[in-house]
Amino acid sequence: MGKALNYDQAIKGKSPNILLVADSDDGVRELRAAFQKVGAAVRVANAASAESAADWADAMYVFPGQLTPAVRNACMTHKVLSLSATVGDVEAGNASVAVGVNNGKPQLVINLSRVQAEGHKLSSRLLKLARVVR
Repeated sequence: MGKALNYDQAIKGKSPNILLVADSDDGVRELRAAFQKVGAAVRVANAASAESAADWADAMYVFPGQLTPAVRNACMTHKVLSLSATVGDVEAGNASVAVGVNNGKPQLVINLSRVQAEGHKLSSRLLKLARVVR
């Protein structure tokens, strides 16, 4: 998912700032390392403090159970691309991007309406590789 950020016109060409929103350390270390491997700066917050940290972030990866109304609103208010651990969040219009599995293969799922509401524009090259919902 980190490489997909290179296809976002609002982030392209810079090292992105990623805010991980989690209520525990489960999976945080691995995800932090994966984002740092592609050149991102990473911070961690819980859902209650995510809004105050959102002004620093270009994208916010939200762990399961952490996509609260306040987190969703912070992404739109601060123009932060929302990345979810759950495809259902994207399908419901609550997050912009998630990675799921289709026929045993990874599948990028993008909610184009949500991407636009958060002030981002994704490359048509990326959209062709994804399942796009509106």
